[in-house]
Amino acid sequence: MTTTPPAPENQGTPSPCAGRLMRYGGPAVLLLVAGWLIWFWHYAHSPAAPDQHDEIVVTIPPATDFKTIRKILTEAGTIRHGSHFSLLARLLGVTKQLKAGDYRLVPGHTPTLILRQLARGDTVRWPITIPEGYTLAQIATLLDDKGMVRADRFLEKTHDQALIHELGLTVKNLEGYIFPDTFNLSRGMDESDVIRMMVGRQKAVLTKLYGLSGEETTNFAELPLIERQGVSLTPHDVLTLASIVERETARPEERVQVAAVFLNRLRQGMRLQADPTVIYGLPDFTGILRRDDLRSPTPYNTYVIPGLPPGPIASPGREAIEAIVLSPDQLQKKFPDLDWPALDQYLYFVSQNDRTHYFSKTLDEHNSAVGRYLKKKDEAAAADQP
Repeated sequence: MTTTPPAPENQGTPSPCAGRLMRYGGPAVLLLVAGWLIWFWHYAHSPAAPDQHDEIVVTIPPATDFKTIRKILTEAGTIRHGSHFSLLARLLGVTKQLKAGDYRLVPGHTPTLILRQLARGDTVRWPITIPEGYTLAQIATLLDDKGMVRADRFLEKTHDQALIHELGLTVKNLEGYIFPDTFNLSRGMDESDVIRMMVGRQKAVLTKLYGLSGEETTNFAELPLIERQGVSLTPHDVLTLASIVERETARPEERVQVAAVFLNRLRQGMRLQADPTVIYGLPDFTGILRRDDLRSPTPYNTYVIPGLPPGPIASPGREAIEAIVLSPDQLQKKFPDLDWPALDQYLYFVSQNDRTHYFSKTLDEHNSAVGRYLKKKDEAAAADQP
């Protein structure tokens, strides 16, 4: 026979203390939680820094983790209560989505607005101008100096075949395919995005100059061959020749004349003999072009190779491209004062030492001009001597 043990005293009966906790503690906890939620909602939707009276630009470097971003914002005086800011970021699901760049934070912005701004990448855009005639190396250095990209990564991307093919090109690098213009860039932008923007501008310019609409072409390969002065040119040829013209002269009307000289020489099977192409092929150029340099067997030395070099030597501007692409009638309307009958005959030009050039039809005329202007240059140098 089993005996049921006696039940412990007070089993199943709450103590008076426990009853009071249940009666008063539960509502108190709920009130505390509700109060905290109200406070947190107020924090999330009230000015992040009530004492901020001026807009502040903060910089978030690339690959910055959330903890460091929070520290940057706190030290800049744009947020308070860092732990609550972190919790809000987790609740919004943006801790791993905040993007690098410069951000303009204005007084009155709430923590929620700040987090969403950083998650969207709504950065300050700075106008950066790429000068005409710059090479890829110069462009990379310029963008690096402005803090927009890292020069080494930018140059690496301009040789990235996957990106080049994505842009509809089959070239070794993007020399000449970046259009010299003013671009609104933000610090921390991906180098590939910067390149897409700049090459896209070049494509848009060429498409318009070719008389096409944006819907008629999707990449460079779809631009047609053109014929100028009896010479057929691909889009790559156009940019190559335009880049040489760009490096030879900065005067708009002379670009047409220089282009005519090179087209005439190509038509007659003459070497271009363009000094800028020689310089481009010399990695250690010191600033003085020597006779030995003119004989240097580089792929870009147009004193040695026939025809055009393998690609552009710089980024040509719109007017240099126009000098190649526009029809004679279009160019004549722009430059009515040029000696148009002579343009089909010019084969040479030489600097007149005043940023202009003298154009010749024959070698004898050219040699005479060279002697004349070299003499003037020597006389000017002698006059400057003490």
